[in-house]
Amino acid sequence: MVWVYSYRVPPGRDEVPGTPAMSEARKPETQTETRAVSPDELLAARATVLFRHDKHGDTLSVHEWGNLRWLQFGSPAIQSAMRSDMPTALMLSYLPLMMAVHLFLPVPRHLLLFGLGGGAIVRHLYALHPRLQFTVVENRPLLGEVCQDYFALPRDPRRIAFCFTDAMDWLRRQRGGDHDLVMVDLYGRDSLPFFMYEEAFYQLCHTQLASNGVLAANLLVRDEEELAYLLRHLRQVFDGRTLCLNTPGQHNVIVLAFRGEAEGRLAILRQRAEALGVRLGVDYPRLVERLRNANPVRNGRLPLS
Repeated sequence: MVWVYSYRVPPGRDEVPGTPAMSEARKPETQTETRAVSPDELLAARATVLFRHDKHGDTLSVHEWGNLRWLQFGSPAIQSAMRSDMPTALMLSYLPLMMAVHLFLPVPRHLLLFGLGGGAIVRHLYALHPRLQFTVVENRPLLGEVCQDYFALPRDPRRIAFCFTDAMDWLRRQRGGDHDLVMVDLYGRDSLPFFMYEEAFYQLCHTQLASNGVLAANLLVRDEEELAYLLRHLRQVFDGRTLCLNTPGQHNVIVLAFRGEAEGRLAILRQRAEALGVRLGVDYPRLVERLRNANPVRNGRLPLS
């Protein structure tokens, strides 16, 4: 689900050509409440196409409907979404689950991100952590420009370094890293990239982590069998120190994996969650309970040691 303001589009205005900056004609007339909008409803909306690229089999388009913009890669799947009035909010329902990493790593220093999408993760964490350094690996060079022009991606080369190349090729060229946070949010036109089904990918991610580092991966899976296959690789590489969070009504499963031992006592995690509270729309106390319900608990601990 994504969240937008309920509104009325002025008659005859819903097909006015859009511009990167929302025009007066496209702004909601009323902003009285928020409501959930399903991807199917967005795809059926009479949205304005702000940008389209279709060359050599690489399709990318940006759409706008009211105060919501979203990105598609040539299929009905919505890759990313942004509210133009709240660009740092996380619109797609799986993204707040990835922020559960803050329960174990409250102030990350260096993020290695595989997959830029519409820039939602970068926008959110850039606003949340003023000293966080970003290394973003993305195989579509055009996507960096599109995110800066249409999705409020910060233009800050001092903090954000882009590597426009294939994720697996980039990893194979590295000798190891000291990132305390690695995030994987990769998805092709119809499925995960083939290398995410190989243990070697997770082993290389493991080598990029500092001793206390955390990996957060978004796994878009078709069924339980596919999920079990991927989890076997992750548990093998990370010595079983993995946690899962399911996205209600979606096929996204978020996996957190820990290079070293991590705090698993629920009482401590609840204290941390209360301290974090609700930040930029992420409800951390609720995340603790979702972790408790989705993973084995023994003697009040999650299996992280």
